[in-house]
Amino acid sequence: MADELPDDFIVEIKKALLEEKEDAVLIGEVWEDASNKVAYDQLRQYFWGDELDAVMNYPFREALLDFALEKASPTNVLQRLLSLCENYPAQQWLGNMNLIGSHDRTRILTRLGEAPNHHVDKENFILDEESYAKAKKRLVQLCAIQMSFPGVPCIYYGDEAGVQGYEDPHNRKTYPWGNEDQELLSDFRNLTALRDREDVFKRGKWLPYQSDTEVLVYSRYFDGIYIHCFFNQKDHDYPLEGLFEKELNALDPLTKKTISGNQVLLKPKGYAFIKTSAPLKANWLKPMGPVY
Repeated sequence: MADELPDDFIVEIKKALLEEKEDAVLIGEVWEDASNKVAYDQLRQYFWGDELDAVMNYPFREALLDFALEKASPTNVLQRLLSLCENYPAQQWLGNMNLIGSHDRTRILTRLGEAPNHHVDKENFILDEESYAKAKKRLVQLCAIQMSFPGVPCIYYGDEAGVQGYEDPHNRKTYPWGNEDQELLSDFRNLTALRDREDVFKRGKWLPYQSDTEVLVYSRYFDGIYIHCFFNQKDHDYPLEGLFEKELNALDPLTKKTISGNQVLLKPKGYAFIKTSAPLKANWLKPMGPVY
């Protein structure tokens, strides 16, 4: 925990780190907005230039959990993420360690399956089939957000394989070699491969959109190319209409299939990526401002 170390001590750690390896980075474990964090009555200097290069992005995790569990609207989630973007220096924002699962929290599948908090045998508890299926669908959607978002995505080992568990020590079980959830693992592989091959996701600007719908929307833009990202919060189909000024042929960068026309159907808890040279022009979307 960076909060437990004095600022001047972190400065010395950073100096020693760079003496050892000039392009090394120092990532701090900070659970809140690190730009204005107060710990032990001191305003911390994490981002003043001599300390942390990035932090574990717990606010990102909490915002995504609230989205998946329908505790916050898509616009509220984007406002929270935009606040981080506005507060963080550009390099820290782009270097954020974007996590969903964590060694210090209940396993993400257990959370997304809405496991009970009390009167349960935590050591042996597993989700029932229906709850696990719901949790998987939610997790794949959050992984799609994670892989298309500015920063550095980080997967906590076993989340991609179906590991469940309550808080420590139950969230630190061994990896299930030979017993992985192959469907979930395949989804993670496809999404991480998409991230790896798309410079738009790695280097592009982040353009969030406000809407009064049940869909979270943002675009990534780099070198004349957009990838528009849509995430359905609800458990029913949601048609997206009038996205562009005119009908066009675009590409689904995940499946590499052509998308024709001006409409996309989002499946329950589903997502869609549209790769094109055209910006979004839907009258039901309001830009929240171009940001880095």
